Amino acid sequence: MRSGKEATVRFEKRKDLLYRIYQSPCRNEVSQLVVPANLRKSVLGLAHESIMSGHEGINKTVDRI
Repeated sequence: MRSGKEATVRFEKRKDLLYRIYQSPCRNEVSQLVVPANLRKSVLGLAHESIMSGHEGINKTVDRI
């Protein structure tokens, strides 16, 4: 676990997947799936290049991923 003045970051394993857990005083806890570096380009490509992707902005793209 790593802590700063305003945020705490920790990692946890859930069902064989690694998550980065980010917690700041002014936000709810955010769980981020850690994608291995060799798969990141493929994951982003799926979100941006599929027929259903469109240009919906950062938040909707992140939700879709």
